[in-house]
Amino acid sequence: MKKGFTLLSILFVFSISSFAADMTKDPGYLNGEKLFKTNCATCHFLDKKMTGPALRGVTTRHSQAWILKWVKNNEKLRSSGDAEAMAVYNENDKKTMSTFEQFSDADIKNILSFIDNGPPNPAPPKTPEKGPVDGKNDEEAPGFWIFILLGILLFGLLNLLISIEGKVSKLIGKDVVNWNKVNAIMFPVMLVSGTYYIYHYFSKYSSYTYFSVGSGSEHGKGLDEMFMITLAVTGFVFIICQVLTFVFPYLYRHKGEGTKAFYYPHNNKVEFWWTIIPSIVLITLLVYGLKSWSSITMRDKPANAYEIELFGRQFDWTVRYAGMDGKLGMHNYHQIAGANTTGIDTNDIASHDDITNVGELHLVVNEPVVMNLRAQDVIHSAYIPNLRVQMNVVPGIPTSQIFTPIVTSKEMRARLQAEHPEDAFYNNWDYMLLCNKICGASHYMMKMKVVVESREEYEEWIKTLRSPYQTEHAPATNPDDTTINKKTAALINNK
Repeated sequence: MKKGFTLLSILFVFSISSFAADMTKDPGYLNGEKLFKTNCATCHFLDKKMTGPALRGVTTRHSQAWILKWVKNNEKLRSSGDAEAMAVYNENDKKTMSTFEQFSDADIKNILSFIDNGPPNPAPPKTPEKGPVDGKNDEEAPGFWIFILLGILLFGLLNLLISIEGKVSKLIGKDVVNWNKVNAIMFPVMLVSGTYYIYHYFSKYSSYTYFSVGSGSEHGKGLDEMFMITLAVTGFVFIICQVLTFVFPYLYRHKGEGTKAFYYPHNNKVEFWWTIIPSIVLITLLVYGLKSWSSITMRDKPANAYEIELFGRQFDWTVRYAGMDGKLGMHNYHQIAGANTTGIDTNDIASHDDITNVGELHLVVNEPVVMNLRAQDVIHSAYIPNLRVQMNVVPGIPTSQIFTPIVTSKEMRARLQAEHPEDAFYNNWDYMLLCNKICGASHYMMKMKVVVESREEYEEWIKTLRSPYQTEHAPATNPDDTTINKKTAALINNK
């Protein structure tokens, strides 16, 4: 009986642990993980405080019904006078949390599943403890102190030799070591060793630059060409200046008593040319750069271009896509509230079918896109390095950029994998949209995956999204009813 009971207990424990391990394969958990990483991770860790509080154990501190209301619209919950909501608000320094009315109850429950069962945050590296054998950590190991002691002895020996050399030179009436010559020789030695050092690391790491596999956009090829021309011109001048800087101290070192310096104070012809030539080169590079910049920012909208809007705020990005009418509706910052986080002007009927998305930016390969940019709070900067896209996102001043992606995410990933076959990092590589302006404490988290794909893949993906306006105004009896879509389309066609 005892053996049977023991066996059953062991099987029970292993069955529970197996079930816990399988939670990571649960569709709800996986969906919650995705939603958390794209919407919550900018402000929250699971196990430690970030911009917002740590979320692990939130289901034990608050009821699920309350959490659903809080996540969807915490502002509305506070306005109702809910004591629990006000307590959470005050405990977190009255920081306003974003509203997520676009989430269904199932979405929030999936996020809670991930919060309860997700992996812990990586722990900071611990200071090595004293070992049982030598009782010393790394810094107390004998080798460490031997290295320090040898350094001190070497430094003392060098000072002693210099002191002896000085005294001997004083006794015999001349220098034992010609330090002037030694210093002069060290200049070309440093030039050669420094050049080798730069060459070594450039040849080793140049494949990790953004130029190694080319640009993923059409205009990026022109920008890369401009950069390389500028680098070649300025690099040529830099090399000449460095060579002269390090060689001249050797060539014109003091060569003994009686040597007279050559006095050469002025030459109008030389000064004329070294002023005119750099000016012409710099003006040419400047005009070239302005022309390239204008072709990106001041070009007319192509006839086949589609428009998107990128809305930045601390610390996330929201993308708005045109709906079936192919036009983005107007925006009004007065309407930023609740689920309308980007201030879509609902009085403009063209906005009723606009689609918003957080977490991913999808672009169509070989089709020009007009990316309109707005910010809610501080200055951000939309930066997609491999597409050579960068534009400031300024509150109150809409900006835009037109570009054409020419390399899909899959193709660029394959290029990078071929360039770095042994680097596993590139197995899951994606284009990334980053914020390139330091915009606050969680600036480093303000990023978004960018997917460049075919028109067919783009159409399939966008079908999975719904317009916030149409979702809010959909008939309660049948969420899949498309009547509101038909009415909106009819109103747009008759406009």
